[in-house]
Amino acid sequence: MKKVIIFMFLLTFILSGCSQPKETETQEEVKKIEEVEEIEVNPEINVTLDLEILVDQGKVEFIGKTNLPDETEIMITLTNDNGYTAQDKRSIQDGSFTSGPFSNRKSALHNGTYNVKITTPTASVQTESVKKIIGDKGVNLVGDLIKYDSTFGNQLEYNESFEIGTTTSTSKADDEEIDTKYSEEEVFDYMENLYNELTNYGENYIPEVHDPQVAEMAANKFGISALEAGQIYIDVSMEMAGY
Repeated sequence: MKKVIIFMFLLTFILSGCSQPKETETQEEVKKIEEVEEIEVNPEINVTLDLEILVDQGKVEFIGKTNLPDETEIMITLTNDNGYTAQDKRSIQDGSFTSGPFSNRKSALHNGTYNVKITTPTASVQTESVKKIIGDKGVNLVGDLIKYDSTFGNQLEYNESFEIGTTTSTSKADDEEIDTKYSEEEVFDYMENLYNELTNYGENYIPEVHDPQVAEMAANKFGISALEAGQIYIDVSMEMAGY
């Protein structure tokens, strides 16, 4: 009888000791859940952009309003079918931006149809405050103006065509004029040289590492978006291959 009592006492002690870790694990799980609930999740931004095109004596200025966060970098590109290309990099302030004016070497632009394209670079080059709002690779940016790229994520892409020579409007004077030109061949050659230097002529090539790296470096040199640089490289490569 005495042995039975001792055995029951030991069994109770063992069972109570084994149950303790389960209580500790439960407490840790609750703590983890509470920590997850405390993580701030920024809402999606259905991106909007209203653009006013002002033409004065053949020079063009763009004034835009958007709900992109302040300090967001944008690139404004003006082109026509005759080979004219000019760009202006700006950042959003108080929900708006003003560019240009764009000119033809400080003279009036030729009459004709022009296209203005407004883009954002990859989220990785934005300021920390902007990245916090738009999320990794711009995941919080949504809407008809947002284009997805498998490498660079979600980016703004706004396009609008307009005529010069058939419409007129007024704009305020601005001494800062944009006349930055480059050819697609120049962009391609620069990127090709970078690839050769960084990968030892392809021997150490890692697509997920070197593609965005080269595109960003080309974007910074030519004042275009990384997405545009990558597309130029692909287009010229295919043209050279005869496609």
